[in-house]
Amino acid sequence: MTTYSDKDIISYFKKNVGVQKSRKREYLDKRNYVISVLYYEFKYTEEELGYIFMIDRSSVNHAKDLSYHLGKAKEEQYIENNKDLIENFPCVFPDNDRKIVPERCYTVIVNLTKSEKDKLRLYAAGREKHINSAARDLIVSRLNTFIKN
Repeated sequence: MTTYSDKDIISYFKKNVGVQKSRKREYLDKRNYVISVLYYEFKYTEEELGYIFMIDRSSVNHAKDLSYHLGKAKEEQYIENNKDLIENFPCVFPDNDRKIVPERCYTVIVNLTKSEKDKLRLYAAGREKHINSAARDLIVSRLNTFIKN
């Protein structure tokens, strides 16, 4: 169980590292760790992560498992580059040898009026979330309430 939120780790990353286009190992290790945490711990989609970090979905697909593999190999430079992130945002990644696949997510298309979309944007901004994550949160919350009754 985590003691931090997705907003916490995104805010920390943007403040201390920043979203940028870079091939420097130090930056990539940090970005890939945050991607892994958001993907496995908070169930962000590859598309949402691509939007947040301004990279292609295929890059996210590759990045999300690097933290597991480099951490399991105890790769020294990776551990040194991510010392602050690992300390502040610990995460145990699934034993991912490609036999374990996260639960499949499905796309649902919803038509909204401009007014409804503006309300959803305000809701998402207030929670520092992407509009798709905010919509999913609202739907899941309402479904859980429905199932309890």
